[in-house]
Amino acid sequence: MKKCKSLIAVLLAACMLVSCGAKATITIPADIAKNMSTMDVGTKNMKYESRTNNSDGSITYEITVDEQQDILEKIRDTFDKAVPEMQHDPIKSIYYDKDFTSFKISTSSTSLTIAESVLLIVFYIYGAVYQIYEGKTDPQIVVEYVNVDSGNVIKRIDSEEIRKQFTDKF
Repeated sequence: MKKCKSLIAVLLAACMLVSCGAKATITIPADIAKNMSTMDVGTKNMKYESRTNNSDGSITYEITVDEQQDILEKIRDTFDKAVPEMQHDPIKSIYYDKDFTSFKISTSSTSLTIAESVLLIVFYIYGAVYQIYEGKTDPQIVVEYVNVDSGNVIKRIDSEEIRKQFTDKF
């Protein structure tokens, strides 16, 4: 039994040492990096181990896993606090998954208002930034507007369509 406890203690210590030094790689895609300042993509106050300006225009950061988790928590907290401010008539509720890949907006509208349409950009930015800090290089986001009375989908748009709209406009 003592050997088992000793082995467990050694394994736990080894895991702690490994996790303390664990690194995460974050790559800001070129299309975002070229259109946004360092402050806009949340890297101004980030404590990074290294930064690489890639030939394709993207920027790669190496950070600790702890720093990565702190950033992800701040993004979640900020969005959680913003949701109640977005929920005003005609928007009845906003659902989003923990990975910021899917957003479902219940509305009393039968077609999107300008305010509801603008929120699409907010959901896309939060989803993309969150997923980038998770280490994903190609964020995938789906935003769905549903009429609360009929249950009909008013508008469903995914990241490819959103990127195309942004690219065409800017």
